[in-house]
Amino acid sequence: MKLEIVYLDPHELTPYENNTRKHSPEDIEQIKASIQADGFNDPNPIVSDSDVSPTITANGQIFRAVDKTHYHSLDFISTTTFPQDYDTGAEEAQYICGMSVPPVMMAQVSAEVYNQWLKP
Repeated sequence: MKLEIVYLDPHELTPYENNTRKHSPEDIEQIKASIQADGFNDPNPIVSDSDVSPTITANGQIFRAVDKTHYHSLDFISTTTFPQDYDTGAEEAQYICGMSVPPVMMAQVSAEVYNQWLKP
């Protein structure tokens, strides 16, 4: 199976309709000022399109700078390299992705285990 990385324009994504939180421009400025003054120790990071995403945890919150909302299911699935149509069943995507080894990482680890230890 060949894996493929798909790059999506975040402006074309549909925001999660039940997102409970949006930040006003004033909120964003306050968050930026806090980070500049105190460093980046907020457990709810702000992620820009060009940033590497922080570690996905099963119950943390990650803030999308592009549209001032929290990550939604597709963000978690994309960030952790699961297929775009991955079905998380009855569980939230964040929980499944936060508790799993990303597929691309697992493929790389498996290949190295084979090459270094098992290859004849």
